[in-house]
Order: sequence, then C-alpha cells, then structure tokens
Amino acid sequence: MGTNARVGLRDIHVALITEEADGTITYDTPKKIAGAIEATMTPNTSRATLYADDRPAENAQSLAETEVSFGVGYLELEDYALLLGKEVNADGAIVETIDDKPPYVAFGFRSERSDGTFEYNWYLKGDFAVPEESYNTKNDSIEFQTQTITGQFIAREDGKWRSRIVENDTADQTVIDGWFDAVYDEETEQV
Repeated sequence: MGTNARVGLRDIHVALITEEADGTITYDTPKKIAGAIEATMTPNTSRATLYADDRPAENAQSLAETEVSFGVGYLELEDYALLLGKEVNADGAIVETIDDKPPYVAFGFRSERSDGTFEYNWYLKGDFAVPEESYNTKNDSIEFQTQTITGQFIAREDGKWRSRIVENDTADQTVIDGWFDAVYDEETEQV
C-alpha cells in the first residue's frame, strides 16, 4: 500500500459564523474562494514533560491557536470584504476604516492524494487579518503577483476546532458529497 501523499489543493470555502451570547454557533452557507494555490495550517502546540524518580514520568500537551494561511491568484473584492468585515458600497468600492472587525468564519478545502482520493477539511472558527500587499512593474518577463491572507483559528466553546474526512472504503459518501454544502459538524445547526 502506498503513502497516498497529498498532491493538490482545491475548493477553498469560507462560511460566516453567527455566535449567540450562550456560545451557540450557526454557520452560513459556505462560499467558494476561487483560484486556490496554497494553504498552510500551523498549529501552536505546547508540550511539557514531568520528571520523577530521575526519569521522564509523564507528558502533557495543549493546542492554542492554529495559523491558517492561504494563497490565491487574486482575492476578489467581495471575498476580501467577506473575510475582513468590510462593505462594498453602491459604487463597487471598499472604504476601509480602523474600526472594521473581521468576522469569525469557518475555512474549508479539499486536497487530492496520490491515489486519486481526496482529504476534506473544515477549520471551525477563526478570523483573518488584512494581508500584506506588494506590486511590481511589468518587465521583459511575466511575473505573477499572487495574494496570501493569514488568519488565526481557535477552538469553539465545545472544544472542537477541526472536522476532516478522507475518501476511502469506510468514509460516508453522503458526508463527502455534501462537504461544501454546509460546514460539517454533527451537533451545530447549519443554515
């Protein structure tokens, strides 16, 4: 049996979160962000070892936030507004203020594996920050100028932080078929 390494990335989706005062979360219908180039998830974990009787006796670890960064060919203005809590005005422009607050969102995608199956992921709660921008002049060769945006994802009140499934003989095909119709979560209301 092969390793079934990851060989692709596609179908990045985000879903706005509505959170009630009691911590109840509702996800909007996921929206696709076109042009996936790369995605990197970096969990911030902490590990400690307890020593007793002159040897390691116990290990403990905790997960804080996960940094999520993704790159696209171009982040459309409406997607930029969605991710960062901005508004597109009647003229089709965004006027940004220091008071804009990025909303909490879920972040999902799928990754092809070397055997042709897919791994599906949802990061359940996080927000994105205004991305770095750079522009270069044209010259005698073409240089693509892609965009990357980074966010911090945290666990929800119930401790859940990610849902994932891999296509194989035991995976529920109904769940896979509807993965981007709604954020996957057995216990959360989906709109």
